[in-house]
Amino acid sequence: MADNYKSLYDFTQASHSGEAGFDPYQSEKNEQFYFLFNDKQGKVFLFSQPYPSIDKRNEGIRESIRCADSDSNFGLRKDEDGFFFTLKDNGGTELLRSRPFANEEERDTSLNYFRIEAPSYIEKFSPRLSKLASNDYDFGQESRSQEKGFELFRSEKNRLYFFHFNDKDGNALLYSEGYSSSRARRNGIRSVIKNGSNPENYRFENETNRYFFTLKAENHQEIARSRYFNSRNEGDQALAFLIHEIPGFEEQFEVDDSTKSLNTSLTMNEHPINNPSNSGAEDEYDLSQLSQSGEKGFERFLSNNNNEYYFHFNDEDGTAFFYSEGYKSDKSRDNGIRSVIKNSIKEAHYSDKKDEEGLFFTLRAGNYQEIGRSKYFESEEEMSSSKDWFMKTVHRSAKEFKVELEVPKELLSAPMARSFATSKSKGDDYDLDQAGTTTDAGFDSFHSEKHGQHYFHFNGADGQPL
Repeated sequence: MADNYKSLYDFTQASHSGEAGFDPYQSEKNEQFYFLFNDKQGKVFLFSQPYPSIDKRNEGIRESIRCADSDSNFGLRKDEDGFFFTLKDNGGTELLRSRPFANEEERDTSLNYFRIEAPSYIEKFSPRLSKLASNDYDFGQESRSQEKGFELFRSEKNRLYFFHFNDKDGNALLYSEGYSSSRARRNGIRSVIKNGSNPENYRFENETNRYFFTLKAENHQEIARSRYFNSRNEGDQALAFLIHEIPGFEEQFEVDDSTKSLNTSLTMNEHPINNPSNSGAEDEYDLSQLSQSGEKGFERFLSNNNNEYYFHFNDEDGTAFFYSEGYKSDKSRDNGIRSVIKNSIKEAHYSDKKDEEGLFFTLRAGNYQEIGRSKYFESEEEMSSSKDWFMKTVHRSAKEFKVELEVPKELLSAPMARSFATSKSKGDDYDLDQAGTTTDAGFDSFHSEKHGQHYFHFNGADGQPL
């Protein structure tokens, strides 16, 4: 039987605190949040799966403490590495896994130690009353559409993407956390639709005699939270409304049986803004980041928001036109630029897209991995002409980034070349001794001090005028 959970753990981690009990930390490898449980000597023997934020990690600790109260939630296992145990929640989702032990006695002793000691930490990791409504939510944001169902918006305060699900009167009933892109928000909505019709995925909470409920995905991650209610009965009625209404949005947000069966690891990767990438580049863009240089062409920079490496390709005015995802290192970011240059000349690698913000296009590599996206456009005509400009411009940076490629003739601005040849037949003068102003491949325009005229060259791959 396949072990679908083992790969989610990082068994290479040693204790961070060197003290007994729960030991929370953030991984330097992927920036996700984990916790360990250490024995009385401060040595780790129990490992958690990753969480996208501190709040979610602490919630995982509390859930582990609650579930440790039942024998049926523990599993006694053995594999090629030795004897170990697991802890699952009441729905059967694995939460924790121990290190391998040499024999059953060591394993059982550690399990009992965890069961006895874990409850003593519940106060340490209990949410403060002011934190019950997580900082990831903006409960002060009222409905904008005043219409029943999902509404999507972007916050003016922090530029994050949110959604509500409004009740029959158009008032916000269910709140999302903040997402760093419209795509991530759309995945959040799809997760709500996939999980929101199942009453078992909801949990009621009581904060100082005010009630609210949370919605969780199959991997036990919280994905949305309700407004406050004055009574449990009021909350029950709102929940019944949600469960009845949410399935009606499956078609609009393209949720079907295949997406409903997505595994837990995918659901975790769809989580909001704190979610790091498992590869070199995050599947997130920061469209709020303005051009750093104000110069046409590629620019590279390190984001102060998340310490990741990005690049833009700027338009003729030096405004950010094409955006990269975030990279963990400058080397992988530069490889991303080379990939954009290589694939920019391949028309089949572009996709025209539309979301609630507008029209844009994306570019993919040969392995179908998306490697960048454009800014938004107001019309299909603007997007088409801008994409054509991009295809005819980006490859001119090939020499700068040491990329070898054969540019199709149709991307070498053939009409301008024909105009150049026609003017020669009319007897116009050429200055074949005139050097250009750049050694880059492509067009090079300049003003000659010798003749007081405006000229242009077309340089070959070696940067020499052709």
